[in-house]
Amino acid sequence: MHELMFADSARPAPCLCLRLPLRPYSVGHELLLLQQRNPFLCLSRAEFDALPADQQMAALVKAVLVCYRPAAAHGQPEKWLRLWQWLNRHTNYPLAIAEFRNYLLAGRNLIPALSAGDERDKEAYEIANGGEKMTAGRPMGSPLVANLIHFCIHELNLTPAAALEQAFGYVGNLYFAQLEGKGCLYVENHQEAAARAEMVAKRAEVRTENELARAQWTASSTEEARRLAYAQNPRIGNLFAEEWYAAGSDAEKSRIEAAWGAVAVAELEKAGLKPTAQGDLCPD
Repeated sequence: MHELMFADSARPAPCLCLRLPLRPYSVGHELLLLQQRNPFLCLSRAEFDALPADQQMAALVKAVLVCYRPAAAHGQPEKWLRLWQWLNRHTNYPLAIAEFRNYLLAGRNLIPALSAGDERDKEAYEIANGGEKMTAGRPMGSPLVANLIHFCIHELNLTPAAALEQAFGYVGNLYFAQLEGKGCLYVENHQEAAARAEMVAKRAEVRTENELARAQWTASSTEEARRLAYAQNPRIGNLFAEEWYAAGSDAEKSRIEAAWGAVAVAELEKAGLKPTAQGDLCPD
């Protein structure tokens, strides 16, 4: 199911940014941008967007100067830099930042791997594989870029300099394929992707239903209105149960029961429990 992604990583589409043709995003480019602490790699999207405009522009200029050259190349003469900056004086920088971000996303796009440390990955794997438990896929401790350089040198027989020039996404996908072949990694397959999508859809459905129930409850200003809302939408009881079971003490549970009134009584009765205010909880 990942054939198209792999093909795109092997032959990246050309990109032009700030009037310069960018080279395919490479392992060496990744290393250089990390060494620079460039915000494109070191900050989240929200954190980058919160930076002042001049800092965003400076990050873009530095990143473009890295990615339009081979990773081992040196900088440009000062005169060339001044001319280039002058030519870009009227550039639409928000658009250029979006273009560079798309270039990075494409160049760093790796086939999705499942991690035993991620509960939702485990859930998707177990649903798709008949309840089988994940036994591999621990998150890496070493930096990915270090693993890719090691892979290029020791598995692809490249020199260290040649390793830095390899397309990041292509080499990363080859590396993941090798790890899966050795049983050290689970690459998400079609069934697992479908199970994940189904669970995402179900969570969204539940969230929507809960929001509707919360709105109905909030809009009910009298006990009679609350009883009617509960009768019309039993999911209101689920909202009470979530609060009640999350309570850390009997005093907090009593407060929640008082706030939910008849809903609390009905839900506790269905669960075979007595209201906290009337004594210890126990099955009826």
